[in-house]
Amino acid sequence: RDSTPMPGWGKPEGKCDPAFRNIRVGFNGGPVLYRFRVEPGGQALVVLGFCESHWAKPAQRPLQCRVEGAPWQEVDPVAKWGQHKPGLLVFRARDVSHDGKLEVDVRAAPGAKDRNSILNAIWLFPPGNSPNVGKVISGELSAAAIRYVDVGGPNDQSIYQAGKLEYPVSLTAG
Repeated sequence: RDSTPMPGWGKPEGKCDPAFRNIRVGFNGGPVLYRFRVEPGGQALVVLGFCESHWAKPAQRPLQCRVEGAPWQEVDPVAKWGQHKPGLLVFRARDVSHDGKLEVDVRAAPGAKDRNSILNAIWLFPPGNSPNVGKVISGELSAAAIRYVDVGGPNDQSIYQAGKLEYPVSLTAG
């Protein structure tokens, strides 16, 4: 609810998963947050996908990425992969709170010129060996993931969708 889906925003170059064309944005320093149900204390390999299609030069939109139970990572997508180039960060996550949820949090790094956080895709894989990065980027492993989210795209699900909500009710006389 704190971020906005923007389908078709990305302009990824090369063969890649369709999710790199869509983003969710946390405007004005707002985070992009997700929670995934797992067994209490459970583990997963969480892969976050990014494709910066606005900025061409680095140091404009560095991001801080936190996944529960894993060390946080800071990334500047343009500096690491380039403009319009899909890239991934991998986290060995664990439900440290034992509440049955893994939390993912992406936000603008302190001092970022562009305070809008972005995220394109999330994959959850069983804990253990890391999947082949090239195959994840190309979309070959999306069906093999425990959970796959095209962030801001058609299989993204907010708890509350924007728009008018109506419940028609018929009442009998009296």
